[in-house]
Amino acid sequence: VDTLAGRLRQIKQAFRGKLRASFLLGLPAFVLLAGFIFYNTNILNAYVTKDDRNALAARYEKKYRRFENVPQPKIVDMKLNVEFFPEDRRVDIAGTYWLQNKTERTIDSLHISSDPAWDLAKLNTPDAELIFEDIEVGYHIFKLRNPLSQGDSTLMEFAISYDATGFENQVSQPRIVRNGTFFSSEVLPQIGYFADRELDEKLARQEQGLTPKQPLPPVTDMRARMHPYQFYGADWLNFEATLVTSSEQIAVAPGSLVKEWLEDGRRHFHYELEHKILNSFAFMSARYEVARDRWQDVDIEVYYHKSHNQNVDRMVSSIKNSLAYYTENFGPYAHKQARIVEFPRYVTFAQAFPGTLPYSESVGFISNVEDEDAIDFVNYVVAHEIGHQWWAYQVISGFVQGGDFLSESLSQYAALMVMEKTHGKDMMHKFLRYEMDRYLQGRGRATTPERPLLYTENQTNVHYNKGSVVMYALREYIGEERLNGALRRLIQDFAYQEPPYPTSAIFLDYIRAVTPDSLHYMLEDMFETITLYSNRMIDASYRKTNDGRFALYLTVESRKYRADSLGVETEIPVNDWVDIGVYARDKNGKENLVLLVRRKIHKAEMEFEIILDQEPTRAGIDPNYLLIDRFPNDNIKKAFSLDEDVAQTL
Repeated sequence: VDTLAGRLRQIKQAFRGKLRASFLLGLPAFVLLAGFIFYNTNILNAYVTKDDRNALAARYEKKYRRFENVPQPKIVDMKLNVEFFPEDRRVDIAGTYWLQNKTERTIDSLHISSDPAWDLAKLNTPDAELIFEDIEVGYHIFKLRNPLSQGDSTLMEFAISYDATGFENQVSQPRIVRNGTFFSSEVLPQIGYFADRELDEKLARQEQGLTPKQPLPPVTDMRARMHPYQFYGADWLNFEATLVTSSEQIAVAPGSLVKEWLEDGRRHFHYELEHKILNSFAFMSARYEVARDRWQDVDIEVYYHKSHNQNVDRMVSSIKNSLAYYTENFGPYAHKQARIVEFPRYVTFAQAFPGTLPYSESVGFISNVEDEDAIDFVNYVVAHEIGHQWWAYQVISGFVQGGDFLSESLSQYAALMVMEKTHGKDMMHKFLRYEMDRYLQGRGRATTPERPLLYTENQTNVHYNKGSVVMYALREYIGEERLNGALRRLIQDFAYQEPPYPTSAIFLDYIRAVTPDSLHYMLEDMFETITLYSNRMIDASYRKTNDGRFALYLTVESRKYRADSLGVETEIPVNDWVDIGVYARDKNGKENLVLLVRRKIHKAEMEFEIILDQEPTRAGIDPNYLLIDRFPNDNIKKAFSLDEDVAQTL
């Protein structure tokens, strides 16, 4: 049996010659490499773990949330100078805010939140004195020498920078790169307590000694309606920015490019917006190719990486189709340009800002769209983000429950209409089935109580997926003209409105006004409750009639359930209008939906007889999946011939 001493002697004997020489030669390189890594991750940069970041966010909330409701002025005018240094992964930003007291109370102090990941070189106001500062978490309090009465204004100046020195153990600013920088206005100093910096995840909050996040205020909370949903520190503001970047790159911000020039070997771009915007925008710089087109008096631009041009024409077409439908049905487009700007796949989403849509390469630029039967997600995403130019950037909810519905669900509906006009109803129904499946899967994985669609809060499967199905179903039941008329009036009444901001409940008032009384029950089912169906085609059989037509006999089952926030379902009586569909083959053998009738289902099981000119192949209850169905796979059933059955029996 080998002893420990024996094993050590064997190792010592083996550690000779080339092995020993290789180790001794490699040891200095290993030590140097380890030292180099340590120097970059621990000396040039702080070694920061996920727990460290969570602890910092928790400290911010614990110490400063008590100031959340302290009256603060709002930004009414913003001017920025943004300098990109792509080769160094560095950005410098200098800016001024004009702040106005829009409250009825006198304001004697300014509370400013800054992003601790960015160096704060300057933060002051000529009329105030800095009396408190927490640099580590980024919280600053100024005492105003002359308190602001209602309507009074003051100036704030700042300068921040980010400079990537060496490398970190985890990149803190992955969006600032040598080619394809993209960051949003969240990095700028924010007025007051910035709730977006709070931890959201229940477990992370628990680990940091925080209670679960409180739900948003209800739609009846007038104080919450004085602030726009998810946009902090401002209502509608004036904006302009000058961007500077290297000679081979193009820098992009929202607004019209009013001036471009070359100075000291660097490119300068000055952007101005013709219309006031919310406090939400982004900046980008990269070596772009630019595709240009025009729709009426709107300049269309797509900024893309040179080798990512395969879907650019499709994007341009989608912008045109979206602008055409939305301006006709919702109201005028507010900007002189509509542009898509590509950024690398360090994040994978598309996002809307006024007149400008940052769009990840992975979401559409490098997508394979050759399969004509597949869902056209490139077209859908563009149409959805263009929809936000009305639903968010013209009409925005107050900071209450249901804010996601007013911006996201209505943008979903807008995109569905563009998709249907472009690809037809068959593609639309395929997409609706996809959306229903995503909603139902999300219900099964949910870790927070579900809310009805009208009061949804940060549940993507509700305001995106369920929102799609519900809004399309509403269009099918009350008609596109009625629905769009109500949405157009909503925009006419609330576009660019100062506080108090509208709510999803106000949306429903507009819809109720154009919905027939016989369908008012659907508004409760769709928007105000969590209502589910279990529709099933039990039997579909037919026989040929004496006059050469076909008599189709159907037995359907329809059950209806209400779910509470915990998912507990209770069956309720059904008394609903539900579609019955019949399929048949044309002369080329292609199966089509040849008949769609709406019938009143007033008990769980019912029978129908339908006379057809064509031999049916299948029949279904709610065949286009307009109703949220827990098990949609049994909605449609193959029709069998009673004549053949009799013939086989004989």
